Amino acid sequence: MKDPGVVVPMAIWSDASGSILRVTYRPEAPEYQELKDHIENYIEHVTVLYNGRRCSMWVDEEGRMRYNERNEWATQIYFTNVRLQGKDPEDPGTRRTAAEELADAMGISRDAVVSMGSDGKPDGIYGPAILVDGFQQEEQE
Repeated sequence: MKDPGVVVPMAIWSDASGSILRVTYRPEAPEYQELKDHIENYIEHVTVLYNGRRCSMWVDEEGRMRYNERNEWATQIYFTNVRLQGKDPEDPGTRRTAAEELADAMGISRDAVVSMGSDGKPDGIYGPAILVDGFQQEEQE
């Protein structure tokens, strides 16, 4: 019997609709080329909570522009941290938009920046995603 405290390294691969395509178990994380072959565009790393642990998820950085359908599976995992804080991630007032963050960082009026979420699509992950559990993300220098 497996010790429940031991995390078996795995990767879960989903398509753009959120359907699970495959789950792989192996001691090493997926190589960059594997990620690139699956996502086919600019790869973005996001840290998420999955099964109570910090994990890595790779998504299409431009997925919102390239796909009409939200990846519900990846989105729900991505929103877990917001929900743990007692907030509703689907409520537009819960999180600042990217445009608001940009305006604040630049020290300019939020009205001066066009909202990046103005395409009418709800927030979330769009496009394929790869969730990796049981590996440590190496720090960039």
